[in-house]
Formats: sequence, C-alpha cells, structure tokens
Amino acid sequence: PQVSAEGQRELEEQFPQTPFPADAEFLVKGEAEREYGEDSFAAEADAPRGKSAGAGSQKVPYLEAAQKEAAAQGVDVSLILAVIKKESSFNPNAYNKSGATGLMQVLPSTAKWLGLKDTKQLKTPAVNIKYGVKYLKYLHGQFGEGSLAELGPEDMQGEGLQKTLAAYNAGPGNVRKYDGIPPFPETRTYVKKVVGFFSDFENMAF
Repeated sequence: PQVSAEGQRELEEQFPQTPFPADAEFLVKGEAEREYGEDSFAAEADAPRGKSAGAGSQKVPYLEAAQKEAAAQGVDVSLILAVIKKESSFNPNAYNKSGATGLMQVLPSTAKWLGLKDTKQLKTPAVNIKYGVKYLKYLHGQFGEGSLAELGPEDMQGEGLQKTLAAYNAGPGNVRKYDGIPPFPETRTYVKKVVGFFSDFENMAF
C-alpha cells in the first residue's frame, strides 16, 4: 500500500530527511556469527502453548529492554523479540561480515542515520534494541500501514508487514525492486522464521 499524505508527514517528523544509507539499501544480510560458547535462546522449545500464569517470561533475555522500547515506540514486544531471535538468538556479541552487529544486527551506518552519534554503543543491548526497533518502525512506515503496537497472527500474514520484515533482512531497495518479498531464499526463510517466532512469543505470558 502507498503511504498516505498524513503518514508521510509523520515519517518526515520522526525520521531523517537525508538520503538513506547506500550500503544498506540493497544489502542482504546472511546469518550472524556468534562467539564460541555463547548459548542461544530457543523460543520454540521454551514457549508454552497457551498463556498460563507466569509462563516462560523469566526465560526471555533482554525482555525488560524490549518491553521498554515496545512502549516507547509503539511496537508489539512479540515482534521485537521475534526479530531478535532470528537476527542473533539473543546473543549481544553476534556480528555479521556486512558490519551488522548486536541483538538486532543493526548496521552502524543505519543507526547513525537514525540519530545515534556513537555507533560503538550498538554493542550495548538496550541501545541496539532501541535503534533496531526504530529501523523496523521506519521500514513499516515505508511498506506497511496502521500501527505496530498490538499485532496478532493474522497481521503477521499481511503484505505490508511481510514487506517490512523482508526489508529488514534484504534492504528496502530490494523490496521496492521486486514490489514484494525478494526471491532470495534467505529472505523468504527469514520472513517465515520471524512469523513463527512471533507466534511463539505471543503464546508466552509476559
């Protein structure tokens, strides 16, 4: 869907008017690498089916930081956690040869474009989540519609949100080029995985 005039004004108020970083426009991120010995968080195995009292919330790393940004930026916390799970398996030391780093695998150039002055701070989990969520919200403004604040499984199947996730993995330029999810196996797998992880976290009681 096209961004409405009102939506475009909101985007202009929230995000930079300088050109989007060229190194991120068509970048397809591969799997992140992690330091030897780091454990990953298995949302699929830990997530109980049905929201029973106290189910699993203490097992989710960096939940408080994710909830803080969910509230501050109006993005569903289950979506944030699903992206973190796919990007880094909750390993703050994850990195990618592309230069993407941290829990949400944010590129330094993208974080700087979004307002982060010292990109070394991306190694700090709370900062990485803040700018990863900010980037996710920017992409949704480009390809989606409506709010990201309260999502359900049906929303995750929507064209706009799937384009948003594809752009997070493969760059907004590729999503525009193909007018949808690019035909890259890694990107198609990425979108499916995030949608699945979203359901896992949605079934937890936070």
